[in-house]
Amino acid sequence: MNKKSQTLIITIVVLLVAIAGIVLFLVLKPSPEKRCGDGICGPRENSKICLEDCPIEETCLQQSGKICSSGEICIGERLNASDTESCCLGECKFPLGEESCGDGSCDSYENPENCPEDCKEKLGLKQVIGETAVTSGDGRYVRPEVIVIDNRIFFAFQVADTFKLVELNEDLSYKSPVYDIFSGPDTRDPHDIRLATDGTNLWYAFETVIKRIMSTCDGHFLNIAKYDISGDKPNLENYELDIAKGCPTSKEAYMNPPEQIPENPEAVDDPAPIFHNGKYVVLTRAWEGGVQHIRTFDQEFNMIEDFTLDLSLIIGNRRLSQNALVDVEGQLYLIGGLSVGSPGNPHSDSEIYAIPLTNDLHSVAGDIIPLVKHPDKFYTKVNAARYTDGRLYINYALVKDGNQFHHLGVFDVNNNFSSLTQIQFQDVSFEFNHASIEVFRDRVYVFYNEGETTGNSDVLGQVFEWA
Repeated sequence: MNKKSQTLIITIVVLLVAIAGIVLFLVLKPSPEKRCGDGICGPRENSKICLEDCPIEETCLQQSGKICSSGEICIGERLNASDTESCCLGECKFPLGEESCGDGSCDSYENPENCPEDCKEKLGLKQVIGETAVTSGDGRYVRPEVIVIDNRIFFAFQVADTFKLVELNEDLSYKSPVYDIFSGPDTRDPHDIRLATDGTNLWYAFETVIKRIMSTCDGHFLNIAKYDISGDKPNLENYELDIAKGCPTSKEAYMNPPEQIPENPEAVDDPAPIFHNGKYVVLTRAWEGGVQHIRTFDQEFNMIEDFTLDLSLIIGNRRLSQNALVDVEGQLYLIGGLSVGSPGNPHSDSEIYAIPLTNDLHSVAGDIIPLVKHPDKFYTKVNAARYTDGRLYINYALVKDGNQFHHLGVFDVNNNFSSLTQIQFQDVSFEFNHASIEVFRDRVYVFYNEGETTGNSDVLGQVFEWA
């Protein structure tokens, strides 16, 4: 190869290298539209290196930002300072102290997505009738009770020294006149009423008191009555008075007990009635401890059995408070609040249990089943229990920081009584501890006294429905 040819080849190579360099420069040179400050958030820019072009919203979109579940907050970069649910470059967490998933209670910050263990069907039970005054509003009405008999909703309550009964429509309005029903001797004051049915008739257990000796164990009496409700007006069929005497169960009575307390003192307030195996059954609890008193009656209200059921070996040193009886597929359960200590006591321990009873009611039929429990909450009273379509419904009271609120709890009986939902249906702390629930046509009816501490109170109601 001559010198001229070599020079030509070298020139061509140099030109090719130069052209390649120019092409590479043009490819790698940042384009004007991808510079920080040009108003465009390029693929290599984000809010951390170029906030001017890349607001947090744009970075969120690029990095598939997420929305935190209900109750969680974003720990990290958010869309804006006030939006705690839109999380871009951080983690979704519950606020400190609210990590309670698994305690059996579907709290306000929990839902079926973030805590299916506690909230399996919370979204399936929705409120269809909000808080409604069921009584007239003049503040004289207490101790509501509700029961469905033959597709009819019967509602009872107390006004001064009289028990009242009315049939309700499904919208909580009155379907019938308000009737006076048997309230005991004129020399007594009615003090409590709990409804039941034998499938056809309405019957109830109730307490009467002699006011001048209410602070003694001779001032409280247990009674029962039965009504034929087949006609337009309820007709009294039978009653039985003074079945038992009982001791007062107020806070004051516990702090300052009566001077003379009988052995195994009985509390005849809040009696739990049920019709079981062709018998009318009434359960009352001990004034203190785990002894339950059970009495059974025939169709004419003649007493068949009168015996005690000592649960102290089952519940230990806990106390059984207000209870309810419920039939679950032929198995009778006592649903009650067990407690140690008192509300506000850091060493207190309380829970709601289902206790299976033998067919003759003389003993426990198996292991007791915990329904509701949480270490910093105090569960005390069970007002009512109903069973239908595989679900157990209970109304219980929860005490926290000295205030008590009514709750509706629903449990899946076919799945080891696992919690389906827990709903606090009373937002104001209540003074009167009586409430009632009933289940009718996929609806749950709840009734309770408004939160009032002056002695004046009206009955309120709400209705929930399964979606």
